[in-house]
Amino acid sequence: MLRLPTSLRTYLSLLSLILATGCAANPTWEGSTSAGRPDATSNIGTPDHFSDAAAPSPDSGTGGTEDCVSEEYVADEAVRPADIVFAVDSSGSMSGEARAVQEQLNRFAGEVLDADVDAHVVMITEGGFVRVPAPLGTDPEHYLLIPNWVGSHNALGRLLESFPMYASFLRPNAVTHFVVVTDDESNSSGPAFRTQMEGLLDHEFVFHAIASPRPRCRGAAAPGDTYYQLAADTDGVTQSICTGDWTSVFDALATAVNERASLPCSLAIPELPEDQMWDPTLVNVDYHPGSGGAIETLPFVGDAISCGARGGWHYDHPIEMTEIVLCPASCARAEADATGTLQVRVGCRTQLI
Repeated sequence: MLRLPTSLRTYLSLLSLILATGCAANPTWEGSTSAGRPDATSNIGTPDHFSDAAAPSPDSGTGGTEDCVSEEYVADEAVRPADIVFAVDSSGSMSGEARAVQEQLNRFAGEVLDADVDAHVVMITEGGFVRVPAPLGTDPEHYLLIPNWVGSHNALGRLLESFPMYASFLRPNAVTHFVVVTDDESNSSGPAFRTQMEGLLDHEFVFHAIASPRPRCRGAAAPGDTYYQLAADTDGVTQSICTGDWTSVFDALATAVNERASLPCSLAIPELPEDQMWDPTLVNVDYHPGSGGAIETLPFVGDAISCGARGGWHYDHPIEMTEIVLCPASCARAEADATGTLQVRVGCRTQLI
């Protein structure tokens, strides 16, 4: 998923300015070449190089909206691929839960696939403890069994040590979900597991816990505090192992897996007409919240190092400038807004932070 810079807010402010005052025609910029691109000696890395002389003042009346070129970005309607790795406690006290898992997995996989999610399911447990029937259990494209005994306390360790056996089944562009099913507590550190697993994956993951809450539910050996905390830290699902309704457990997992893509955090610079020069000081990014709130123009912050809590945007390179990148704060807002819109406008003076 593409990332959006924090300059989104400044961009939106500038959009309001554009709508109110119009755009500048044939702007000039310190250090620009006849082709309209900055030369190699110029440095656009800081807002200081965006001279006020680069465009008419907002009340000058120079230019018109017909000179503006814009590109609109909306949230992708497609769902992201999902890799779901189960570690099922195969100790003797878990036989009933193992049957519930194998009964629900086909329906769960069907719900996920019906939602157009390209899902890969990995099952780590003692061989034969969880027998997943057809169609999922006989589909090598979507299902992989790793026969490895999972004890009462070592589910996290088994996920790590088994990684070489399922690593090739995972995809770098997919959201990785780990699901631990156990009636006991972990003997491993949750933060240590997260650090090691993120290092193996080279990206973050979502953790889901089907274990006992605190206080311990009847029938469980111990509360699964470590698992519940991992789920909380990664925005995962928690469900009680003592539940009698395993349909709701797997429905909650299916909802979590059906994650829709959001607004991008990297934006292409719109193509200009042949008779219009591109000026990097006349670019703005506008954010239209999906909630219907006021349009915001994200500020230009200069470079990634200058991104702050307020957000904004910067160019991907101080000289070549092929993309607009949102700062982390603006990117986070965009990623959380599945119905919002981003708009890149070229031809009006850049709004600075």
